[in-house]
Amino acid sequence: CLPVWILTVSCGFLFKITMGTLVVSLGQTLGVCAAFLVAKTLAGKTVAKKLTSRPKFEAIDKAISSEGFKIVLLTRLSFLFPYNILNYIYGLTKVKFTDYALGSWLGMLPATIMYVYCGAALNELTEVKQGVNTGPVGKVFLYIGLFTAIIVSVIIARIANNAIKKAKV
Repeated sequence: CLPVWILTVSCGFLFKITMGTLVVSLGQTLGVCAAFLVAKTLAGKTVAKKLTSRPKFEAIDKAISSEGFKIVLLTRLSFLFPYNILNYIYGLTKVKFTDYALGSWLGMLPATIMYVYCGAALNELTEVKQGVNTGPVGKVFLYIGLFTAIIVSVIIARIANNAIKKAKV
């Protein structure tokens, strides 16, 4: 019931950058794949029959089936699309599971790294406040890394949003 970013930041705080990224990335990917498979197996046939008569859904389904990996990747990189809704929508399309899983994993990775880094940075700040000396060089790298992670994630999201707008999907 919590927003995903809270759990991701917490994971970074607890496990640091590398282990936190691995744990969150694995958990996110398994979660979105499970939702995809639920939609594909449980609701897929019933809902798909109702949607296939709609021209817009047919056009989207056709685009996703031919460019599945790229579309999944771009929508995961963008902050405009809520992940939980996308999981089920993609489950109703003809996108290949491998394209979906790989596109989802790679597309979620930049934001995951950014949020995990924020959690790890909070941990570092907590240690500094408690008197653990990381030195001035460590503090500079901490702030530069945090700033870079945020800027890169914003730039990637903008690129993905622009690509989606151009594709008109």
